[in-house]
Amino acid sequence: MATLVAMAIGLLALLGSVSSTCAQAVPAEVQIDQSSGFVRILLHLVEEVESDVNVAGGIVVVSFKRPVDIDLEKLQSALPNIVGAARRDPDGRGFRFSLTHKATVNSMAAGERLYIDLLPETWTGLAPGLPKDVIEELSRRAREAERSLRSQRQLALKSEKKARVRVATQPTFTRYVFELPDVIAVTSDRGADGVTLVFAARVKFDFGEIKASLPATVKAIESFDQNDSVSVRFALNGKADVRMFREDRNYVVDIGASDAKEAVVVPPPPPSRSDDASRLGTDSDPKAGPLAAVEAPQTVPAAPAAQRPAPAKQAASLLPQAPADTAQRPSQQRPAAAASPAAPGTDPARASEPRTASRETAVQAGQTPAPAMSAPQHATQRAEQGSVAVGARRQGESLQVTFPFSAPTSAAIFRRAGTLWLVFDTRNPIDVSVLAGDASSIVRYAQGTALPDGYIVRMMLDRPRLVSATADGNSWTVTIGDNIAEPTIPLAVSRSMSDSARPTIVVPLENARELHRIADPDTGDSLLVVTALAPARGFIKPQDFVEFRALASTHGVALQPLADDVQVEVSSNNIVIGRPNGLTLSGGGASARGTAAYRPMIFDSQLWGFDRQANLTERQYSLIAAAADASEAKRTASRFDLARFYLSRDMFAEAKGVLDVALADDRPTSEDPSGLVLRAVALLMINRPEEALKELTNPKLGDLHDAPLWRALAKARLGRWEEAHKEFRNIEAAIAVLPVELQRIALMESMRASIETRDFASAQTTLSEFDTLGTPPELEPAIAVLQGRLAQGLGKNSDALRNYRAAADSSDRKSAAQGQLRNLALRYETGDLQRPEMISELETLTTLWRGDETEIEALYKLAHLYTEEQRFRDTFYVMRSALKAHPNAEMTRRIQDEAVVTFDSLFLAGKADTLPAVEALSLFYDFRELTPIGRRGDEMIRRLADRLVSVDLLPQAAELLQHQIDNRLQGAARAQVATRLAVVYLMDRKPDRAQAVLRATRTAELPTELRHLRLLLEARAISDIGRHDLALEVIGNIDNREAIHLRADILWAAKRFGDAAEQIELMHGERWRDFKPLSDSERADILRAAIGYALGGDTIGSRRLREKYEAKMTESPDKRAFEVSTAPYEANGTEFRALSKTVTAFDSLDAFLREMRGRYPEIGTLLPVETEPQAQKQSSRADADQTPTASISKRVVR
Repeated sequence: MATLVAMAIGLLALLGSVSSTCAQAVPAEVQIDQSSGFVRILLHLVEEVESDVNVAGGIVVVSFKRPVDIDLEKLQSALPNIVGAARRDPDGRGFRFSLTHKATVNSMAAGERLYIDLLPETWTGLAPGLPKDVIEELSRRAREAERSLRSQRQLALKSEKKARVRVATQPTFTRYVFELPDVIAVTSDRGADGVTLVFAARVKFDFGEIKASLPATVKAIESFDQNDSVSVRFALNGKADVRMFREDRNYVVDIGASDAKEAVVVPPPPPSRSDDASRLGTDSDPKAGPLAAVEAPQTVPAAPAAQRPAPAKQAASLLPQAPADTAQRPSQQRPAAAASPAAPGTDPARASEPRTASRETAVQAGQTPAPAMSAPQHATQRAEQGSVAVGARRQGESLQVTFPFSAPTSAAIFRRAGTLWLVFDTRNPIDVSVLAGDASSIVRYAQGTALPDGYIVRMMLDRPRLVSATADGNSWTVTIGDNIAEPTIPLAVSRSMSDSARPTIVVPLENARELHRIADPDTGDSLLVVTALAPARGFIKPQDFVEFRALASTHGVALQPLADDVQVEVSSNNIVIGRPNGLTLSGGGASARGTAAYRPMIFDSQLWGFDRQANLTERQYSLIAAAADASEAKRTASRFDLARFYLSRDMFAEAKGVLDVALADDRPTSEDPSGLVLRAVALLMINRPEEALKELTNPKLGDLHDAPLWRALAKARLGRWEEAHKEFRNIEAAIAVLPVELQRIALMESMRASIETRDFASAQTTLSEFDTLGTPPELEPAIAVLQGRLAQGLGKNSDALRNYRAAADSSDRKSAAQGQLRNLALRYETGDLQRPEMISELETLTTLWRGDETEIEALYKLAHLYTEEQRFRDTFYVMRSALKAHPNAEMTRRIQDEAVVTFDSLFLAGKADTLPAVEALSLFYDFRELTPIGRRGDEMIRRLADRLVSVDLLPQAAELLQHQIDNRLQGAARAQVATRLAVVYLMDRKPDRAQAVLRATRTAELPTELRHLRLLLEARAISDIGRHDLALEVIGNIDNREAIHLRADILWAAKRFGDAAEQIELMHGERWRDFKPLSDSERADILRAAIGYALGGDTIGSRRLREKYEAKMTESPDKRAFEVSTAPYEANGTEFRALSKTVTAFDSLDAFLREMRGRYPEIGTLLPVETEPQAQKQSSRADADQTPTASISKRVVR
């Protein structure tokens, strides 16, 4: 028998090694038997775990290779006279209990059973053996194990699967989504005070985040592990509305307050007016409640002839007929409709006449519409046909409406005012009742109307939205939202002028089908609508003509006739629009004046010279008199002559004033746009190139009146040198016919454009042309500057310096400043000036000369030199000055770009780390406008926050990070920055704000590491608030070292010193076996655990800790402190009180944050710089520690 038992145990051990082991503690049941004269303790484990039983000093130590979950309270309560105290090891791998009486301990392991026999001192003979039934069971299992060993089947329980539980809070309910790893059966049990879900699998749910923020309707959430299932119980606060459903593999639970249901609003009865304007007016409140889904109304017999309106004008009208006196339900209407083709009292002849009056189907909020009146024959014909059921579904922020037809159906879709029109070529009625359930309120009202050969669906939208349409087989899908799902192919319009007597408009539209004339009930006018097959083609923008207007459409063509006799002819590929006598169309043609061959000049050189040489007063008076006496038709030309006179006499502002008046009274046309050119020239002369270029780009002007020449001049004044140089090369002939004064201006700008683009050959040619005209004295300084730049470009530095000095010594202050700047720059390049001298000269120049490009160019060079000298503040001040003086200059943008690069190098590349912290921070705050947008700017802000934390400016750092969270970031990036902000709040002793920011930035998809970090920080914040139990629940499913350390801190803060000591011992694990000496922090933790056991009265734990670490602590400076903390209290009462008082008073926050940063560097927050107290450097340390950490500092107790 012993051999059989041994073989069974061996086979079970072999199968246990094959089976997968669970990381969780193995449950164990305790059974006590005292019936045989001794005490037998049976530990029945769920699965086999290797064990060992030892006795030392009256304490029984039971060790396991794996954590075991055992209830020791049953052991103490069942054996109160034998077992004194029982404690479970922190790591769960064993337990200990003390014996009050001397006894012999005998242990036997049988599979998953462990027998511990406590034999009295009077026991003699052999120790008791295993029970007979156990031996038989082991034998049976051994045989079964031998058979199943070949197939390698799993024994015991399946491994637990982890699952996430996500929560989403809505105004009226809270949704819990259980993300299951597979399709798992779920049963629910609704009780009076809660809901219980049973998952038919071993699933481990993570409720860390959820328990931290329970809604008002949920009191608690608890989970219970069973054999092959897991139960989750929601304890509710009062009455609650609970809805549960499955979505794919997930299981969803919605919990809302019982009084949070939306109120049902009964709308007022429909207005008595028969037009649709009353139906779509303000009486229909879209916020009254969701539209009720109703069946499509049935047709009813026609009203008596005396009650029917005259059919002449209502034949093509969309206005609804007067409703019946008594509204019937659809089920009550069918017999009446089938009873007789005409109601009693109806003239059979009149009843048999076909009518084209519309039948409407209306669905409005909270009411069932009454059916419209229609002819019996028409109603009977449509009743025999099947209706088209409209489908609607939300897709993001859009609503998709599907019309599933049985055959390809042509359609037209367009929008007018706030109503979307859909016209289909189908005789089947369309059921729009599904739109009543549009909870998104995109469609406020939906109405269907039958036509003789088609059907109309009108939808009133809540606000202007984009509409697109697609066809899939026989179905049309219309998407209504803020984005275009499928763009519409634009239609073109062409004029047909072949027959001058009957001009027409032709719209190419393939597969065009039917023409419908319908009436708009909102405006009362008629529309002509042409349908077509897919794809969607329409007018992107409205097209306005004299006799009609083409509306913008998603598909098809919708026309609003403005003349009564507009005719539309539809063919398979074209739509022809015309009138009996033809449309009124413009020629739209191009005039010969718009060609390159026709380029009239704006200035007459002979008249220009006469104006310059004439007596100013007399010539001005004569021109003003001529303009005043001219007729209205000739007044504009006389004013233009006066403006030319002012231009020739350099009176540019006066010229602009005359032109403003002239063009205001007589707007320029494409036939005579010369006024635009004249005003552009005046604007150029008063240095307003932006306004001048705007005038010269007027489409009425084109290339007439030498407009390209003046455009080139305007671009040169704007610094757009490449474009100006290219255009100057194409208009050389136009310059030659200008008056001499204007030629000089144009040639100077052309020469400068060539120099700026480094085309020195062209510049040399232009200078030769300028010399031919002669240089007046007033232009000599400006020409000297250009000559110097040309010589410098050709490598003739001595000639360049000579020209620059000549310009600098002139009386023309503008040219003198430009010559001085060029002279200084060239001398600095050649090494004649050193950097400090160059900076001093430029500072003087920028102080004396302001207001033009010379100043901004000098500022650019000065900013560059400041940067090289690492005078960063001066660099940024130069940038700010340039922005104020010349905000739109190209050189200003270059200064700003270089300043941004410098700013980046300081606060992103790390150059500012070499600056004192206060100086770097002040530099950032003074010029924070240089912070780049996007990710680089966000990273810069976070670095600045770290720098603020390093100097203990925590509120300022929190403000920066809070702005990032509120305005800049989303998703996972927002959650990560919120984590850093929570760290700052914890450092600032504001745990409530830390918890609030973590709760406000929760998101579903986060990396596991970041999620664990956020849970740890939230648990710390909750603990600092005082809710220690909740803090422990938040990190209940995190098992890393940081979580264990945090549990110890939380338990210590809750004054549960014994439990805290167990966590500290668990954190260090098998460290006592390592030969490496303990570090300072490790010794402090061990010492803290020892004091925790002592304060908690756990003598077993204190003895266990002493056995493990006595050898290592004896060799350390903390030998005496360890002896005091692990010895009985009576032995060292005074010393222990002093030591425990010091330990219990310490603050663990700084060490917690330091440990978090070491484990999770993504928080990136620098801790304030701390200096080690001098007392710690000495062998004799003080009792109090000035820099508290998570574990107490090194202590010596004498």
